[in-house]
Amino acid sequence: MRPLLAAAFALIALPALADTAQGTVKTFDPASGMLILEDGTVWTLGASATPQELLTGAEVILTFTAGTDSTAPKVTAVEKL
Repeated sequence: MRPLLAAAFALIALPALADTAQGTVKTFDPASGMLILEDGTVWTLGASATPQELLTGAEVILTFTAGTDSTAPKVTAVEKL
């Protein structure tokens, strides 16, 4: 029974594996979903993660899942501060 409980708790913790990044918007192109922060990092936002409006100078927190060797990180949410 304990191994089953341990496995259940491990599955519950999986969403907590998402990472976050915080920064200031330098440019955002809603057509392509390309977001560039002031520190030079470039993110591509999916349709579900793209907020209505991201203005230059806005402070944001990005929630993303890490990519692999062949895939880029996937942004799952953008929160404006």
